[in-house]
Amino acid sequence: MEVLYNSNQPVKLKNSDLFDKFDLLVPESDEIIMTSGYVSADSTIFIKNNIDKLPNMHILAGMHHYDGFTKSQYSAYNALSRELIDKEKGNAYICQAFPFHGKVYTFLKNSIPFAAIVGSSNMSHLTSFKSRIFEVDIFIDDLKTTAELYSMQMEVIAKASIGMDRYNNPNIIDRNNLMDHIDDVDKVSDIEYAHLQSTLTKRVFRLELKCENKSNMNVFFGKGRKNTKTGLTRPRPWYEVEIIVSNKITTQSGYPYETNFTVYTDDKYKFECNTSGDYSKNFRTKGDLKTLGSWIKGRLEDKGILNVGDFVTEQMLQKYGQNFIELTATNDPDVWHIDFSGTKGII
Repeated sequence: MEVLYNSNQPVKLKNSDLFDKFDLLVPESDEIIMTSGYVSADSTIFIKNNIDKLPNMHILAGMHHYDGFTKSQYSAYNALSRELIDKEKGNAYICQAFPFHGKVYTFLKNSIPFAAIVGSSNMSHLTSFKSRIFEVDIFIDDLKTTAELYSMQMEVIAKASIGMDRYNNPNIIDRNNLMDHIDDVDKVSDIEYAHLQSTLTKRVFRLELKCENKSNMNVFFGKGRKNTKTGLTRPRPWYEVEIIVSNKITTQSGYPYETNFTVYTDDKYKFECNTSGDYSKNFRTKGDLKTLGSWIKGRLEDKGILNVGDFVTEQMLQKYGQNFIELTATNDPDVWHIDFSGTKGII
């Protein structure tokens, strides 16, 4: 047995985590059973992109039948199921008899479950080598315990679940709830947002959303992280976005230059952003770069314009109705308003 946890400031520890242990166990396995509460865009992309390098896999999502799928989650998980079936590598399942929230990963060789990992890590942690969430898991190599865990997983799959290829009544969430599950994001009350609007000034900047390859809206297509021993490649996070702003804008009077600030969004969220780099060209979320991208890409996904893994194009933004973020100053230099409502037009 071994305790696994990642290391985040200010706590610096040297133990392995799920990410490290998974990579070590993959070459020893010919089958993996993964059961988790939820699936993420990044985990489905990782498995789909590496399917020829991974062992056979049976994957169970235990909560989506009850809590629902976003359109993009359902599309991505369905595509993964088809890929696993087409390549005769396994299947993806939905638990529908009861909510299942257990995070259990069992590794088999010659039909013997020789190792397992149990703990707090959802499947998304398999892909995030810079996760800010502190996870704790237990690695188990006692054959009696691993056999018991495997038996439980297979019982749940066989008796309480259905394959995605036969799952016909998904609960689709109309509004993407990505922002509601990000730790550094706050939902703003109507009263607070009304006060914010009363402080808006006439100083407005339009930050164009560029659809270049491997950057801006398409950072996801940049170079990922490859494990040379296993051949597994982790792509950049799907929701990572960085807005590169022209110095024609950043040098204008009043632009937030090389500073940290709070942004309120047109759909009533708030989080921290900053500007940095040459001429303060980089407009990013402070801390987790996925926050800004979740807000932008999530709204494109809501409209059915963008699917997980797609290259973002200018045509998509035109269809959405807006190809820029409107950044408006308030009376407080440390507070700004950003708008990506799809109603501001095309520049």
